[in-house]
Amino acid sequence: FDREVRLRSFTNGKQDMPLVSKLYRNVFLEFFCKVTKLDYSEWGHAQVFHLSKCIESYEFPNLNHIQMRGDIIGDSGVECLAKALQSKTDRGTSTTPALKFLHIQPGRVRDSGCIACAELICGLPSLRVLHFHNAGLNDDSCQLLVDKIRQNPNIPGQLRALSFWNNHITEKSHRVLMLLFDHCPELLMIDLFGNPSHVTIKKGEGVRPHPPASIGPIFGNHHTLTIKKNGEI
Repeated sequence: FDREVRLRSFTNGKQDMPLVSKLYRNVFLEFFCKVTKLDYSEWGHAQVFHLSKCIESYEFPNLNHIQMRGDIIGDSGVECLAKALQSKTDRGTSTTPALKFLHIQPGRVRDSGCIACAELICGLPSLRVLHFHNAGLNDDSCQLLVDKIRQNPNIPGQLRALSFWNNHITEKSHRVLMLLFDHCPELLMIDLFGNPSHVTIKKGEGVRPHPPASIGPIFGNHHTLTIKKNGEI
């Protein structure tokens, strides 16, 4: 806020700038404390970087859903967001304690993006549903992701569903992905819609043809803020 305010002109800059910065900050915090869902479209790394800084710096007690659609954030964006979502307040609590649903379409990711995704799954205790779509994941990516989740000392105890739509995952990864059911006690389903292996893997049932219905939002009403790359709200 301070940086943006300094770019503006004031009649009495010395007195007005601090006051305007404070007003902007207070309005921002008042609004975001009430937000339950953030919906972003066509963002790049720069926008994700600023969002991550906000998440690291402030507490969002009611935020339970983040959706990022059609973005090109790559490995660095996933790493940045994953680090932010594992941030702690001065009291040692999560800055996003209610976040349950996370939908990311990061564009092409490689090893570092997969590792960041695994750290996010294990480092966000409240997370129940993760959609990691259009990320260029293949069988090697799945192996790396599963290995990093199983090696992490933090067990994702609330995770119910993983969705990897529109990647490049084949049937070779079925057995690898099924290892997650033993590691994640509440995990019920892994969704591979739009992959060469177009199936759903369910706990206790194995591999099933993909049903016509998708994993939809499983939470209630939201106060939603949608921000596009061009700043349109």
